[in-house]
Order: sequence, then C-alpha cells, then structure tokens
Amino acid sequence: MHRPTLGLIALAALTTAGALWIWPLPWHGNQTLQGMCIRIGLVLGALWLALPQLCRLPLWLIQAGTGAAVLTAWRPRLAWLTVPLMLAILVLRRKKSHSHK
Repeated sequence: MHRPTLGLIALAALTTAGALWIWPLPWHGNQTLQGMCIRIGLVLGALWLALPQLCRLPLWLIQAGTGAAVLTAWRPRLAWLTVPLMLAILVLRRKKSHSHK
C-alpha cells in the first residue's frame, strides 16, 4: 500500500463529508453519503497512521483480522465468533509451524 495515497484518499473522504455538512445536497441520500464518507475517511485515516506497524505483522494475521471484520460487518450477530476463530487460527498456526521443525 502506498501510504501517501492512502492519506490523500482519507483526507478527500473527510473533506467531502465536511462539504456535505456545510452544503447539503437537495436529495434524501445526503446524510447517508455524508456518514459513509466520515466512516471511510476515519478508517482509512487510522490505517494510514498504523501502516508502518502493519507492514511488520504476519500476513496470516492480517488476513484473519480482515476475515473477522468482514464476518462482523456481514452478520453482526456472529461477532461473538470472531475471537474464538482468531484464537483457533493462532493455535493451529503455531502447531503447524512447530510440526515442520
């Protein structure tokens, strides 16, 4: 990921949300679009801040975290499954890496 591009996209999303707050669009989807821009901007801004540390994480952890986030967003009632699944992946990953040595 290119960190400056990520920061610019986050800034553009937050600027768009601010512009929609000051100059609302005349249609009923204005609040939805504004909320979407705020959420995207905040998440990308946090990702921009954390990117140097994220580059040091193992790929499987990033993939498992992304899977947990998608599961939670897709079915919020299944959010309680994310922690046990992450722990199971961690335990299985360690056993797999120890068995090859």
